[in-house]
Amino acid sequence: MVFRTRLAIVLISIGVIGLEITLMRVLALRFWSHLAAMVISVALLGFGCSGTILTFFQDRLRRRLRLWLVVLAMAGALAILLSSWGVQKVPLDVHYLAWDLSSEAGHILIIELLMMLPFFIIGAFLGLVLMGEPGHIHGHYGTNLAGSGVGAFLSVALMYHLSTVSLLIFWALLCWGAGLVLIRWSRPAERWWSLVPTLALIILVWVFPTHIELSPYKRLALERSKADTRVIAQTHGPLGRIDIVRGRSLHDAPPGMSLHNPHPLPERNLLTIDGDSAHILYGGRHREDYRFLNATTTALPFALSNQEKVLLIGTSGGAALALAKLHDSKEITALESNRRMVELIRTGSVDLGEHFFDHEDIDIFFELPRTYLRGSEKRFDLILVPLLDGGSGGAGLHAGRENHLHTLETFRTCLDHLQSSGLFVVSVFAHNPPRDGLRLFNLAVEALAREGYDPAKRLALIRSWETVTLLATKTPLTPSQRGAIRSFSGQHGFDLAYLPDLGDDETNLYHRLAEPLYAQSARQLLGPNRQDFVDNYLFRLTVPTENRPYFDHFMRWGHLQTLKKQLKGRMPAFIEVGSLLPALAFAQVTILAAVLVFLPLFFKSPGKAPSRGRGLVLVYFFLLGLGFMVLEMSFLQKMILYLGHPIYSAAVVIASFLLFAGLGSQISRRCAPHYVQAVFRAGLLIALMIGIYLLLLDHWLGLTQGAPLFLRFFIVGATIAPLSFAMGFMFPLGLGYLAGESAFLVPWAWAVNAFASVLATAGTPLAAMAAGFSMLMFAALICYLAAALLFPLAAANLSHPASQS
Repeated sequence: MVFRTRLAIVLISIGVIGLEITLMRVLALRFWSHLAAMVISVALLGFGCSGTILTFFQDRLRRRLRLWLVVLAMAGALAILLSSWGVQKVPLDVHYLAWDLSSEAGHILIIELLMMLPFFIIGAFLGLVLMGEPGHIHGHYGTNLAGSGVGAFLSVALMYHLSTVSLLIFWALLCWGAGLVLIRWSRPAERWWSLVPTLALIILVWVFPTHIELSPYKRLALERSKADTRVIAQTHGPLGRIDIVRGRSLHDAPPGMSLHNPHPLPERNLLTIDGDSAHILYGGRHREDYRFLNATTTALPFALSNQEKVLLIGTSGGAALALAKLHDSKEITALESNRRMVELIRTGSVDLGEHFFDHEDIDIFFELPRTYLRGSEKRFDLILVPLLDGGSGGAGLHAGRENHLHTLETFRTCLDHLQSSGLFVVSVFAHNPPRDGLRLFNLAVEALAREGYDPAKRLALIRSWETVTLLATKTPLTPSQRGAIRSFSGQHGFDLAYLPDLGDDETNLYHRLAEPLYAQSARQLLGPNRQDFVDNYLFRLTVPTENRPYFDHFMRWGHLQTLKKQLKGRMPAFIEVGSLLPALAFAQVTILAAVLVFLPLFFKSPGKAPSRGRGLVLVYFFLLGLGFMVLEMSFLQKMILYLGHPIYSAAVVIASFLLFAGLGSQISRRCAPHYVQAVFRAGLLIALMIGIYLLLLDHWLGLTQGAPLFLRFFIVGATIAPLSFAMGFMFPLGLGYLAGESAFLVPWAWAVNAFASVLATAGTPLAAMAAGFSMLMFAALICYLAAALLFPLAAANLSHPASQS
């Protein structure tokens, strides 16, 4: 029976991690990606609630353990489909969150409770296994972690082949299979118990929606509501669902295109990722059909000189490639993060005009900029970063998104790969009051200064009605270059925001603001009181770094009253949803966890365990939950840059943590006679390793950044292995000791550990934006060090209750 039990644990562990990652895709597709981070905290909340239920009903459940495991596994399968279906029916409008917080917060709460349901049931299954068979706790726990690690890899791999709906059904079938494995077919009661959920699952799969229902506010939903538009191509992948839409009503122009543009625009199609982040696909047949791109601020560097060797960081659906080809660039290298998008555009089944992605003189690499540049010795005449997100960052949706492109480290790397006379050009969307363009300018000032250059002589900034474009050079701008910038801007009606010799009468001429804020702010950012200006500006302009890569996070909560006073009734429009949502989610899941997990524990007598010992034990498991999740999420962020994409980071980091922690859990049984000493030593070793990683990890990853991708996967696993292996000792050893000394507290420990994990996952985005990821790793070090020192004291109080007299 042990083999069958562990097979069921493997199936349900794969299913629960797969469900977690797939629900992130459901929320990103249904709403926007910033909601996806809630899934982890809600999943852990469900596990915590299951621990509380087990605390109250453990005796009753143990009497028919095998039957209850079958029921829970199959109920979990049903809950997966019911909850994901219900999430699609909640009428949440994220954009309205700042205007009607109470109403939209209620909708978010409903989504959280719906998502929690399957994790609550599956958590009860796993908790019941650990509680019901304490003699096998090490093996069961290790099997659970190993199965979860496999699930992390499998879920990503399957996203290349299955739609999001198909994946939900697949995970439900795995949980149902876990129930089948445990059925004792010789017992009629168990056969009959399994029949009802099996029939219900068949019906649910039959009637389950064939697609994820998009928010009506997403661009794809808006376009599909028009009678003459249709989806002509579609593909799925870990990076999102990609749709190409065609219709006579599509009249999109390049963002911020000059109002003086004399050239006609060719036929256009629309490409969306997860129903938003739109890119325009132009159907020009000849190179001349793309002359309208010259009327965008992104074309600025081509007005200065011929750019022979060009690096494009992002392709903007092919528009950036077309612009470089229009100006006869000889060597074009393009970096694109989404391989599926390029493959869909390349396919011969869709007629999209000239296929620039197929040109032999264009080299396309699917890597992040710093990953590519660290492995390349090339020097470029132009490194161009066009507009990349289709303008979908309205309402501050991207405030909590990690952006590794617009960071100090990436800008310095790009400057280092320019020819001596090369140009580095970046475009962003403009919002008023000014913030995006000013942070971009401040970032370039810092990058040039760190490289030893005088930024005042090497920068130019222009703007249209919608976009801001910055130009930086390693050599001072010459009079002819400054003249070319003036001529380009005047021809297209773009406003000059900064030039080394810009006069007051040259700025704020076309797209006028009440004050020439861009020019005034640029001078301040180059002046001696730069830091005072940054500290006192209404919005956050600090330089983003890899430690805090939040370029789109502008909200300063300390300036909220000033913002309210200046903007009056319009103030909610300037509150970033991407900042507000993590705070709201943290508050909600904390309250839910306190009510559903922590508070009920005080109404259940802990038996004969001494009060002090009980409290110390719960603090120990609280610290483990906090430290484990904070450390895992810190590594997730650090490995995005190293591996070249977030999905690779998620798969490798989660799998490595779970697999090696599972192995540590299996080995930990050998320490059973020496619980206290083993926990103490493991905790000190973990704290020491975290300290070493804080000092050396970035340097180590930098040395191997240019290695082939498969080798970097191995390096990440090898880097995480010793740390997660040691971490795998702490929980099962503590739980095993507790089972021997005070078995009644085992579900309490499970629940409190999950409660801490909920707080850690919900609070990490807020903490990262406020303090950075290095501080999070330091906090994890403190957690494990404190746990190591605390456990011997807790054990002494549990073993010697007389000392409490």
